[in-house]
Amino acid sequence: IAFNGSYYTPRCKGCSGITATGVDVRSSIYHQGMRVVAVDKNVIPLYSILGISTPTESFRAIALDTGGAIKGHKIDILVESKELAYKLGRHTIYIKVIRHDKN
Repeated sequence: IAFNGSYYTPRCKGCSGITATGVDVRSSIYHQGMRVVAVDKNVIPLYSILGISTPTESFRAIALDTGGAIKGHKIDILVESKELAYKLGRHTIYIKVIRHDKN
């Protein structure tokens, strides 16, 4: 499924570094070996395991976060820095739901 992809960091104005599911991501962009992403929980349930393909990489991720601007077919991928988030920008990414999970 095609999504509008963007990137975010736990260190931004108004960010706490704690995901909507209570996971502290201030020291890692991974949780249980998977990248952390923010989703619209009405489109992709929280804790879902996803296969993600961007223009530069493919990886497995877990949906642990939400965001005010994440509505519909939008997804935010957690990265280490604001500089990297700006460098990667916005683009179409492709998502495959591997598993709906309840932690």
